[in-house]
Amino acid sequence: MSSPGVYLDLVLNLTLLVALSIVSGFIEKRVPRHFRTGQLMQGLLFGATAVIGMMRPLTLMPGLIIDGRSVMISLCALFFGPLSIAVAATLTIAYRIFLGGSGAITGALVTLSSVAIGLLARYRSKPEQRPPSAVGLYLLGIIVHLAMLALLLFTLPGGAGLGTVKHIALPVMLLYPLAMILAGKILSDQVEAERVVGALQEADWKFQALFEKGPIGVAYHEMIYDKAGKAVDYRFLDANASYLELTGVDPREQTVREAFPGIENDPADWIGTFAEVVRTGEQKRFEQYLQFNGRWYDCVAYRYKLGQFVVAFNNITERKQAEQALAQSNAQLKSKNRELEQVVYVASHDLRSPLVNIDGYSKEMAYALDDLTGAFSVESTSVEDLKRVAATPLREMSESLGYIRKSAAQMDALLSGLLKLSRSGRAALTIVPLDMDKLTEQVVSAIEFQIKEAGVDLVVETLPPCMGDEVQVGQVFSNLLGNALKFLDQARPGKIRMSGAIEDGRAVYCVEDNGIGIAAAHQSNIFEVFHRLNPEKSTGEGLGLAIVRQVLGRLGGEVRVESKLGVGSRFYAILPAVREKVQNEGRTVHE
Repeated sequence: MSSPGVYLDLVLNLTLLVALSIVSGFIEKRVPRHFRTGQLMQGLLFGATAVIGMMRPLTLMPGLIIDGRSVMISLCALFFGPLSIAVAATLTIAYRIFLGGSGAITGALVTLSSVAIGLLARYRSKPEQRPPSAVGLYLLGIIVHLAMLALLLFTLPGGAGLGTVKHIALPVMLLYPLAMILAGKILSDQVEAERVVGALQEADWKFQALFEKGPIGVAYHEMIYDKAGKAVDYRFLDANASYLELTGVDPREQTVREAFPGIENDPADWIGTFAEVVRTGEQKRFEQYLQFNGRWYDCVAYRYKLGQFVVAFNNITERKQAEQALAQSNAQLKSKNRELEQVVYVASHDLRSPLVNIDGYSKEMAYALDDLTGAFSVESTSVEDLKRVAATPLREMSESLGYIRKSAAQMDALLSGLLKLSRSGRAALTIVPLDMDKLTEQVVSAIEFQIKEAGVDLVVETLPPCMGDEVQVGQVFSNLLGNALKFLDQARPGKIRMSGAIEDGRAVYCVEDNGIGIAAAHQSNIFEVFHRLNPEKSTGEGLGLAIVRQVLGRLGGEVRVESKLGVGSRFYAILPAVREKVQNEGRTVHE
């Protein structure tokens, strides 16, 4: 039977395992096991600890000692592999032989069996990929110490094996597998921690590579609130190189208002958008135009901790410009088709009417000429009779000729209008930044006499610049002002106001009057070719607004109207705004 002292001696001896595990973890952090130096150091540590254990063993008889080296050696083989266990086993066996005694050979064999079982367990379980469980460690402890007891039973000289096994079997099989679990879990936790740390380091390396070298702009921010809790700004905590490349700004150690002056007035409301992401914690993806540099961005924003958020984005300006160019081309194509339909209508209807008149009155002239010829064919007719007979045909011929000339003049006006519209649509465009204050001053100066004659109060506010062709844009505003003058309400003093603003990257100009206004039913037709609101009361060809729409369409803009009958009208001319950095002084466009 085992005495209580045996248990106490074994427990004290196995406490070395705890210290061993702690020191092993210390070495692992500084020299990891995947380096050869780390494997050698672990082998020296486990071998030295086994030697220390043999210095304070449980002595059963002279030359026969029991200690915890079987646990240490098998764990070293399991967790650190052949090189480490070769060093540890060599030290252990050498010292055990140095101690000598009847159990020296048995001690060496126990060490070798622990090495073999530990390595076999290593190759089967692959602890570096999947750390062993407590059950696995307990089974390893059972197998290692059953082998140890078998070696003691059959290799101790002088028949001492049976008595020795009877004396230590119970405490060994109770304590050593438990010690295997304790020390093994400490080591397996270290393996798992190393695996997790390695995975985190690899993920961090990948993230850093993506953050520093990736083509996507990334920035970390901290939201700034006022005393009322309203988001008023945000601070840049970090930004990658692509951020600078995609925005032209290095925002680090700045707030967004400092890095992008005026962004708080951007219609896109960047601060409010990101404040909502921080408040809700919901990821948001959106495409947005930045007024500061005139670029479009595809953004993804998400909150990564309280009060802080990340934005990743890419420059999609070229794609947006292509989309806008495609939309503009489609709009121009629709406009061309609409103009073609109107030309066909003019050719088939408006031109046909004067032709019918010419044909009809030509026939009337032919009839009158026949009557006149008949009168002259009578020989006995006196001069007075001829005058009397010819009076009616001559009058009819004169009237018919007048109608024919009037119809011809109408046809000439229609054809001249079509030619004018055609030339306007084919003129070369030189796109440059336009000083609209200077341009409108020239336009107003050209019609100053009509303005004074009409007694109109004309107010021209400061206008933002735009991109366009100077001649064509001047024609647009000349037509709009001329249209406002033409349709003034004679019952009240005329007022015309010109104003402008930048909205969503476009320059929006408004020509407002207090004229007679346009009924809702006519507002969709006023931009059509030869459409006149009051043909009987107004002059002109009905081309002014049609040319306005055509020119603005070619320049990438548009025109729209808001009007109320008896109150007045607002005509909006919309053109591309001038970017802060214009790449070229101007470009010429031919269509």
